[in-house]
Amino acid sequence: MRLFTVVLVVGQILGPAEERENREGNELYRDGKLDEALQSYTRAQVGHPDAPELHYNIGNVHYRKEDLETALQEYQTGLSTDGEVKRRSEFNIGNIHFKNEKWNEAIRAYAEALKIDPADVEARQNLELALKKREEQQQQQQQQQQQQGNGEEDQDEEQQSQDPGEPESNDAESAPGGESPSEQESQPQPMEMSREEAEQILQALAQMEQALQQQQQEKQKAKARGKGKIW
Repeated sequence: MRLFTVVLVVGQILGPAEERENREGNELYRDGKLDEALQSYTRAQVGHPDAPELHYNIGNVHYRKEDLETALQEYQTGLSTDGEVKRRSEFNIGNIHFKNEKWNEAIRAYAEALKIDPADVEARQNLELALKKREEQQQQQQQQQQQQGNGEEDQDEEQQSQDPGEPESNDAESAPGGESPSEQESQPQPMEMSREEAEQILQALAQMEQALQQQQQEKQKAKARGKGKIW
């Protein structure tokens, strides 16, 4: 996995003073002077508080400072634009969710990055890895549930054999896991992307990438034909 560490130059939308602050922030960031870089980016925000590029740069600083919650908020603000800034923001959002083992959120973020650039090899690799991690987690949960169910059955059989005349205990707090099945079902569940949906995205992206390659090849052939003409 890789986090984008190259900050952006945003001279197209910033004024001269803000652009200078942003450039200084970039240099400080590259030198590892994160607090000073953050101060420069913050000063650049005075005239352009909503600039997505600045929020992205600030997000990189907080990521390197391991303040993932703040970094996530800054990257999410960077989604208000299109193109490269949005793609990088989605990619880094995926990395944060991956670090926090929130596989569904990571999958969605990587998929969004791939929609913007189907040729993004690292986003594709990270998406596949997140899918694999989620599948492993689901398998572990299933195994734990099976083991828990088998353990409860063994306890019931043992209790019945020792005290056949006593009623079963209704003490939910003493049950393994701390929650009854009904309580678990009542908990809100996050929206999930199925593996089939993710694979469909990958297939669609592969087709888009192939189409782009064909277009590039046709352009190269057209240029070659143009160079061979005698005017």
